[in-house]
Amino acid sequence: MFRSILSLLVVIITITPTLSEAKEITTDSKITNATVYINRADVTRTANITVPKGTHKIIFKNLPTSMMTDSIRIKGEALSNADVIFGSVTSKMVMSSELTGEKEKLLNKKLQDIEDKIKATDAVQAALTSKKDFIKNLSKQANLRSDEAIAELKLNADEWTEAADVIFKNISDIGKANLELQIKRRELNKEANKIRRELNQLRTGSKSTYTVTIPLEASQDTKMQVKLSYQVTGATWQPIYDARLSTSGEQKLEIIQYGSVSQRTGEDWKNIELTLSTAQPQRGTSLPPLYPMWVDIWKNESKDKGFGISTMAIQATPMMEEEKMMAVDAISEISSMRHRGASMQARKKAMVRQAKINTGGFVSEYKIIGKSDILSDGTEAKLLIGSFKTENSIEVHVKPQVSTNAFLVASAKLKGDAPILAGKVSLFRDGSYIGKSHFPLLRPDEKHDLY
Repeated sequence: MFRSILSLLVVIITITPTLSEAKEITTDSKITNATVYINRADVTRTANITVPKGTHKIIFKNLPTSMMTDSIRIKGEALSNADVIFGSVTSKMVMSSELTGEKEKLLNKKLQDIEDKIKATDAVQAALTSKKDFIKNLSKQANLRSDEAIAELKLNADEWTEAADVIFKNISDIGKANLELQIKRRELNKEANKIRRELNQLRTGSKSTYTVTIPLEASQDTKMQVKLSYQVTGATWQPIYDARLSTSGEQKLEIIQYGSVSQRTGEDWKNIELTLSTAQPQRGTSLPPLYPMWVDIWKNESKDKGFGISTMAIQATPMMEEEKMMAVDAISEISSMRHRGASMQARKKAMVRQAKINTGGFVSEYKIIGKSDILSDGTEAKLLIGSFKTENSIEVHVKPQVSTNAFLVASAKLKGDAPILAGKVSLFRDGSYIGKSHFPLLRPDEKHDLY
């Protein structure tokens, strides 16, 4: 009987399939791509993970609080024939008692180490000061004994000279050690102040992060590449230009476009693929609502005061009838002029709200060649985008009624299909920097003068 039960258990264990227990897979992801807009960025994190067969959860931890949770997107690719199905993405803010930014934590750790070294230096200086005071007290006692020995004619000059040399050497060594400590402390303070400035530039102070959880089901064991994308605030870019004019030999104007990028998202972007976009996702996609405007008839409530003289006063004034008629006509004319003036003034006050004109009625994307590093401390990175072809003519302009100075003008006609976006331009003539100017929005075949 016992053998039969044992055989049955062996058979059941043998034919029951092995199921993987559900587990949480915490990813070690890194930022690989970013698309920067005028006031935000779309960031993509990539993680390579191993997923056992069954139902599990992928967890992305320590995501910045500047993340817009409604913009989260997930993509994945199994590196085998496994079927993988993602569930709904959830996000949760996690509070911490410590700073969460990696760079901020590192800088705070450095600052704490330096402050500890400064305290240790102060302690050594205090010990040296105590030692110096002790030696000085010994010197005072020695002087008293020396005075007594002189009075009793028992002075041994060699012993006292040797003691004086020892005291001098000790005080001298203490002075040198104290000076070295002061120099060390000064250098430590410089380093600490530098780190404090860097921390002030970061200005996050964040002690919370987001955790994103993605449930999934895999038909078999597989390796996967998972990409998590989300939008963050605190990033921006603007176009800037170099205009380089060569006047020696063949006259040539070269226009080079750069993108000035900066971000304070709380995450450093290192070795990423970067794209700059003129799209403005913050504006939305719907037409703005039109609200009614009420227009009423202007009412003139002013009184005819003329020059402070009424028609009744004129009638009571002793003068010729003809003079009275002329005075009344004058007051009537003045009153009519005042009515017309008040009416014109009222029409000037009734102003209509004007539309804000945005010349960027198109979207362009500039993919930066190679990998880029953008730190999260707000430091501007100047990245090359490309150059523009132009048809050029160079002229000399003079305004003799104002000045006898002559101005060199390069008139450029934009060629190609890409526009020049509005932005600052640095001017160079024959390799020398001569000043700054500004480009308006220039479409292909438009002309612009650079002075």
